[in-house]
Order: sequence, then C-alpha cells, then structure tokens
Amino acid sequence: MSSTDELLRELESDESSTRSPSSEPPASDTRRARAKRRAVGVFSPKKFLAALLFVAGGMLLGSAIPLIPGTGFLGVAFAAFVYGLVTSERRYLEAGLAGGVVSAVGFLLLNLTTFSIGLFNGFGPQLALAIGAVGFLAGVVGNYFGRDLRAGLTADIGE
Repeated sequence: MSSTDELLRELESDESSTRSPSSEPPASDTRRARAKRRAVGVFSPKKFLAALLFVAGGMLLGSAIPLIPGTGFLGVAFAAFVYGLVTSERRYLEAGLAGGVVSAVGFLLLNLTTFSIGLFNGFGPQLALAIGAVGFLAGVVGNYFGRDLRAGLTADIGE
C-alpha cells in the first residue's frame, strides 16, 4: 500500500470526525445568505460607486482637452487605471460598468440633439450602446493595467 492511500484514509477519517451529527446547515447559512455572499463577491455596489466617481472625474478631465477627439475614452481608461492602482481587489466588473455607464450617459447628455435625431432614424440608441461598450472596454483595460502595475510595484524583487 502506498503512502498516498494512507494519507487519504487519514484525511477521510479526520473529516468524518469533525462533521456535526446533524446534516442540516446552520440557520444563518440559508440559500439566500449564500447567494448574497457570492453576489457581493462578484459585484460590490460600494466599489461600483467608487469606480463611477473615479471614471466620471476622468471623463471630465479627459474631455477638457480641446481639439483632440476621443480624449473622453482616454480619460475613462486613465481613471480606471488609477482605480486599479489604488484598489487591492480585482474589480473589473465595477470598473467596466462604470466606464460604460459614464460613456453612454456622457454621450446622451453632450449630444442630445444627435441622439434625438437618431431616435427618429433608429440609430441613436445603438450609437449610445456602442459608445457604452467602448467605455466598458476602456474601463476594463485601464483597470487591468493599473492592477498589473500595482502587482509589479508590490512584488518582492527576488521573485
């Protein structure tokens, strides 16, 4: 008999001795509570609000540069970069959604005439959705590079 089989038997006996006699989960560990913990692990409203504020500020600063088109998206990407640099957790969904929402809402507010005419032609909502998708990508990519820089700055030199 190999030592691996012996170790597996020891682990199985340890697990069976530590189990509680009743197979029912504790009252606080209901399906709803587990689902809520998982959902908060994937998406955090507080982190989304923080990312939204970062990205909105970045879009305003990026849009302040005159005569260069597309600087709003660069501002979104830079703000998401800074957000990824500051946060310690992976929050790609929050940064991406913040970039998409800010980009789409910014388009709607700054180009209200274009959007209104587009409603009659049928391309206004699609254009806002496309701009939101580009903002989402800018937020995710910016957050990724910010987290990558943070990991590089905080890693040991010997690694």
